[in-house]
Amino acid sequence: MGFLMQLEVEWVAKLINDAKKPVMTIKPMAAGRVTPFVGLTFVWNTIRDQDMVTVGTMTPGEAKEVVELSMAILERRKPDIGVRDSPSQYTVPR
Repeated sequence: MGFLMQLEVEWVAKLINDAKKPVMTIKPMAAGRVTPFVGLTFVWNTIRDQDMVTVGTMTPGEAKEVVELSMAILERRKPDIGVRDSPSQYTVPR
């Protein structure tokens, strides 16, 4: 199951919760169409204890960010990560 697939997100959440076997969620960042914060927040708040989240990263830094974001989401705390390198961040006054 991947985030932003052809099915509506609410229907995917219902499918996961009604599944008789463990579910493996894949591509929670939708191949870069959503930020790790959005995709990981969705899957970690949708899956059950027996389910899995799988992600792909290109660098050790990205992997570290995914792990930190995941732990922060699960622990309900602010993630300890730097500012992401995205164009939109430059439009907001600091």
